[in-house]
Amino acid sequence: MFDTYKPSGRIGMLTWPLLLLGLIVVVAAAFAYQIGLRFIPLIYINLLLALGMGMLIGKVGAMVVQQGKVRNITVAAIIALSLILFAIVAKFGFQYLGERQNLPEIVRQSGELPPNLDTAILDNLIEEIVKSYTFVEHIKDRVDTGWNLGRMGRNGAPINGFFVYLVWIIEAGIFVYCAVMPTIRAAREPFSEKLDAWASEVEVLMTLPISDQSMVTQIQSAQTVVDLLKLPIPKTDQATEFGVYRVNSIPGQELEDAYLSVDVMDFRPNKDGEQVPHFKPLVKMAILSSEQRKILIDNASLLKEAMDDYRASLEEEAAAASADETDGG
Repeated sequence: MFDTYKPSGRIGMLTWPLLLLGLIVVVAAAFAYQIGLRFIPLIYINLLLALGMGMLIGKVGAMVVQQGKVRNITVAAIIALSLILFAIVAKFGFQYLGERQNLPEIVRQSGELPPNLDTAILDNLIEEIVKSYTFVEHIKDRVDTGWNLGRMGRNGAPINGFFVYLVWIIEAGIFVYCAVMPTIRAAREPFSEKLDAWASEVEVLMTLPISDQSMVTQIQSAQTVVDLLKLPIPKTDQATEFGVYRVNSIPGQELEDAYLSVDVMDFRPNKDGEQVPHFKPLVKMAILSSEQRKILIDNASLLKEAMDDYRASLEEEAAAASADETDGG
């Protein structure tokens, strides 16, 4: 069986400094995120903000992995989860500090203080209230307040109590979904240990019409790279499925190893009824030597020329038939 790429499990020296930088970026983003949550207390908008925050965490995680040259899936997951944890803690921390800052004005307007207090005594009393305001009390206030389903707090049903915890769980789930998978996916990209570089250059060498399932069987049954290089010959260029031959390589290093993936592509309607490509993997990251890569390129070029000649002959036959009909008429 041919060899396929597998992450080595190594990490680069810059991984941890880059993670520290990523944590700083995520904390700064969490500050802006909690401001949006505060001034737009609508649960629908908050969910969109959470989605945006999760995607940003994912991009930061992928950046740390790519620039830090992380080829370890476990470490990549730890990086993503660390960024998520810092984002959540920072969000709650900034909300708590903001609430403490606004607490004096809230207390003054609450009407719960004894009337006609001396200004100095009133200030001291408010100061003591602020000092005694704990993070646990802040969380309780958040749970009691919750969100509103209406417009800017009007004409809407409040969501509070247990549902607040549920929303927070959903928020954490959005972060995990949007951040962990992109970060891990970045760590799974092919990497040359010899050149210490990602194989980030992607070239589609061939999009092959699949005229029958025997072509798919030929690709799936390949035992060696030599078998993979023997491209199946389509019986016609009319097809609903296509074999996509894609090569990952290191930019500017044509003489080094590359990585071949083969997918079956077809088109399926999305929720809007538009036809979008759908890919089913047949081969994942088979390792090609520079010579094997050259053979694949040559074979793909020859097959493409043959397909072009075949299409040209069909067009000529159609043109000749049309001319005969015109002369006969």
